[in-house]
Amino acid sequence: MYHHFIAEDEDYNLTNKRVEFIQSGVGEKETTSTNAELIIVDDDISEGGETFICVILLPTGQQADGRVVGEPDTISIIIKDDDDLEIGFEHSTYMGTEGEEVRVRLVATLEFAKAFQVEIFTTSLLISSPEKPYEADSADYVITPNIGRVRFDPWFGRASSVLSIDLETDCLVEGTEYFDLSVHPISDDETRIILGDKSRTRVVITDINAVYVRPEFSMNHFDEDEFVSVRYEALYEKSGTYMPVNSECYCTFGFNLEVRSEDITAKANMDYIEIINERVHFDAGERYSSNLNVTLIDDDIAEPTESLKLNYNINVTRSEEDAGSVLKLINSSEVIISDNDVEAIPCTLTDGSMVDDGTRFESGEPCMQDCTCKRGVVVCPEITCP
Repeated sequence: MYHHFIAEDEDYNLTNKRVEFIQSGVGEKETTSTNAELIIVDDDISEGGETFICVILLPTGQQADGRVVGEPDTISIIIKDDDDLEIGFEHSTYMGTEGEEVRVRLVATLEFAKAFQVEIFTTSLLISSPEKPYEADSADYVITPNIGRVRFDPWFGRASSVLSIDLETDCLVEGTEYFDLSVHPISDDETRIILGDKSRTRVVITDINAVYVRPEFSMNHFDEDEFVSVRYEALYEKSGTYMPVNSECYCTFGFNLEVRSEDITAKANMDYIEIINERVHFDAGERYSSNLNVTLIDDDIAEPTESLKLNYNINVTRSEEDAGSVLKLINSSEVIISDNDVEAIPCTLTDGSMVDDGTRFESGEPCMQDCTCKRGVVVCPEITCP
């Protein structure tokens, strides 16, 4: 049913409120004067249907002359509003970081005279899938009031009440995520609602967690006849605290570690086989990568100790933005090659004791692996402590 509200004085202008009937001659019937004029005001305010009533009354004193007003003595005037109320979100994009609150407001292009409601939907809940890892799910945010109908009240001016979105914190490394909100008008004969350019908005969530990738060593010594194999570990990092990734705290998407060798004093393809952008892969949630093998060339030439560098770069299956924001790594490792074309030399330890060449023993230091005696030199591989 079409309901109308009572029009007010500013909605119309009635001129010639007094209408005279003039007698044209004896025995002749009266004729009317000019018509009353009614002007409907175009006010650019969404008001829906409005009604006012005109009443015909005789001036005071004329009732005594036997004049009466017949029926109908009233007329109802219905004003149909032609102002479309365009609604949309105040901004096309809202940015927030995990743990923060994002406040989203809907706005109308015109003032409106009566309350009305619209419906809000989160479209990501309708289209989210494992193949679309960018999209946040309902565990990433809480919206107050609950998604559904949002009320516009006239005393708020042109804006609705605010949607408060709390971005949840977790220990997942997810990278940048988003979800979309869309507004839909509820059928209403009284308020002509249309959707504007901003009938849909995107809420972008910045991750506060990261994965730190480190090699098994930042520097280590190897004989030229040894097999060199490097393993890489993913650590969960939050606010400067590091721990091994686990079933709760991990990276939700896979990535590759790209490795490239660089000469220091060792020569590629003479002292070792050159590595050109070899990839070491981490699956989503994986703590350790597969091993990277470095092939040293064993010759019969007596040479001084030589070294090469392994340079690292992150390559992800998602955007480069994620690589910079949630994936961190040590930039390089150094491989020191000792020549094996010399006789064995024992090592003297700090306590004066002697160990044979090739003997392995505990270093006792937190950021070093076990030590090895290599031709009279105690070698303790260094690792990078976060």
